[in-house]
Amino acid sequence: MIRQIVACAATLALTCTPAAQAAEATPVATGLEIPWAVTFLPDGSALFTQRDTGQIMSLKDGQVTEVQRM
Repeated sequence: MIRQIVACAATLALTCTPAAQAAEATPVATGLEIPWAVTFLPDGSALFTQRDTGQIMSLKDGQVTEVQRM
């Protein structure tokens, strides 16, 4: 119970900060089904999975390409 209260208080504190209110989301790719896990690579590109298709995708310079399908 204490952990839930602390987690709730932390969430409220983060959403009430000026930085959180000023944040904007910018789409970097469109046309994706359900992007799931993401990791960033040293060259600035990203690898991510699509949940229901089993695809591993690469995002580099705004271009999305399939790397592998599981």
